[in-house]
Amino acid sequence: MDNEILAAAQKYTQFALTLPEIDADNILGSNIEPELQSALLAVYYATKLEDCIENTSLMLTEKTGSDAVEALTGAMSATEQAIKDAMIIIRRYMDEEPEFAKLVDSLSVTSPSDNLYTELLKLYKSKSIITTAYGYASAHSYSATPEEFIMQHMDIDIDKILDIQLSLVNSIDNMLENHNSR
Repeated sequence: MDNEILAAAQKYTQFALTLPEIDADNILGSNIEPELQSALLAVYYATKLEDCIENTSLMLTEKTGSDAVEALTGAMSATEQAIKDAMIIIRRYMDEEPEFAKLVDSLSVTSPSDNLYTELLKLYKSKSIITTAYGYASAHSYSATPEEFIMQHMDIDIDKILDIQLSLVNSIDNMLENHNSR
């Protein structure tokens, strides 16, 4: 079992490390900067990768060796860094392009859409909400877990946002599959 976890964790880490180099190949259109397209796709792929890592972590037992645990922790760290780097790029575009910032701010993560670009922006926005909430809760929670702090002190239903995030990932999966089958 340890070998399976180690192999998966190494694969996840390698994938996470390649995310900053992702080539969006103008999948969102030529009017959107390639760096922005790549960053939005990196958030999407890293979000999917988080789910893979979470599923693999279910294989951990008390008998799992420390190498496997450390490898999985390293994979999660690499994935979190990939998300952070991609989000910095997206935020930079928001700072530099007021119209883009207005578009992102105006989006509701629950609004219907059949547009890949919009779905990726909504995924970025939901990821931003989650990241901000956990960051704030971690910094201000001394006697509770971040989840408990969010539930008790913030007006955010983190489970609902995680469900929305999963729904957005599924929607993007379908859109990319349809795009690639053309």
